Amino acid sequence: MDTGLSAIYKREENRRLLFVYAMAKRDIKIAKIYLDKTQDTGLDIYERDANIIVLYITYGRIFSKNLDLPRLNINNLKCQLTEDEESLHKSLIHSRNKIFAHSDASMNNIQINLDINGKLITGASHNTTLIEKYHSTASSLFEKILNALDERIEELLKDLYAQNNGYKVTDKNYVLLGYSNDFWERYFDKK
Repeated sequence: MDTGLSAIYKREENRRLLFVYAMAKRDIKIAKIYLDKTQDTGLDIYERDANIIVLYITYGRIFSKNLDLPRLNINNLKCQLTEDEESLHKSLIHSRNKIFAHSDASMNNIQINLDINGKLITGASHNTTLIEKYHSTASSLFEKILNALDERIEELLKDLYAQNNGYKVTDKNYVLLGYSNDFWERYFDKK
């Protein structure tokens, strides 16, 4: 076993990557929940907007820079995306950055109206066409990302565990990552 600086550096980099992938897994699950909520036609415009905003912000957060952690790239996940899924991914990130996270004035639909008493009402309505039209594509994209994240997390956990150099993922840690209680038995105790 290599106990030099390169092994320590690799272990620490893998711990950082594990954290990034675990956060991404959490966020893609949240994005999936809000994607499904956008299909609820019984919501008023403010509830719909809230769901759309959470969806875009959460999805975009997966691929945004986070302090000193590595940025996740869709290509690094080795997802086999269709052309439509790749295009939707780019559109979601672009819209997140221009409309939802930074409120680019040229991209927002702001409306100023008067109510029946002559009082000014300011409102905004986000365009939901992208999500409504491509809901099934988005569902497929999110599922592929989730599966790819699971594969990468599993690889990193195996690598960290195999190094046997003082770093150990506890039961509490892997349960938080969404793995079943027999995770260690299935993957590590077969040695």
